[in-house]
Amino acid sequence: MGTVYISWMKNRSASKALLVVCLITGVCASISILEMPKKSEAQIRCRGTAACFFGNVTKVIDGDTLDVNGIRIRLSLINTPELGMTNFTEAKELALQVCPIGSVALVDQDDEQKKGSYGRMIGEVYCNYTPTNQNSTKNFSEEMLKSGFAVILTKFCAHSEFAIESWATKYGC
Repeated sequence: MGTVYISWMKNRSASKALLVVCLITGVCASISILEMPKKSEAQIRCRGTAACFFGNVTKVIDGDTLDVNGIRIRLSLINTPELGMTNFTEAKELALQVCPIGSVALVDQDDEQKKGSYGRMIGEVYCNYTPTNQNSTKNFSEEMLKSGFAVILTKFCAHSEFAIESWATKYGC
């Protein structure tokens, strides 16, 4: 019997999923089974060198924190109401609309703030991510800011790679 391995190449400019089949004889074959979009093909892409991954939204905690593939992500640069505060429920409900449970998200970890409080990853999240349909993809931070339920945490503008993004500068960085 042969063994099947699936490996992901980390080259962000042209990632491919490869299916590697090794037979008992030791002969291995690679077959490209999925071509991920090249950086030039996607308007939305990861910056820097920190973690960058696709996954499914598994839980929405509040307006600025969610789980993707079970990894807790705290949105970089923004703050929304916490439990018990005015507009907490509205912010969480909007977060669930922007990033529904089960939808695909692209997570780009902030190079300058890799870990936040409570062990959360700090980063930017693109919800409903589809490489072939950029119009359906939403920047979670930008959507929360546009709604009025979020504010920019200006004290972090000097410590985030995302401070130069248009949504961040528009709202105060």
